[in-house]
Amino acid sequence: MDMKRDYYEDIQLCRSWTVRVATILLLALLAAIPFLVGNYTLYILNYSFALFVFWTVRW
Repeated sequence: MDMKRDYYEDIQLCRSWTVRVATILLLALLAAIPFLVGNYTLYILNYSFALFVFWTVRW
């Protein structure tokens, strides 16, 4: 059995330029949302996301 010395290939998140650009755009959108929407809308988005995570993890 060969021992692995480098896990670089295992932890690569962005294998193509398309995934890199999409990831950067998503992070930029997530960073900009608090400045673009009102407080109540941000609260509703946060609550909806928490419910989504709760139901996804629960089942």
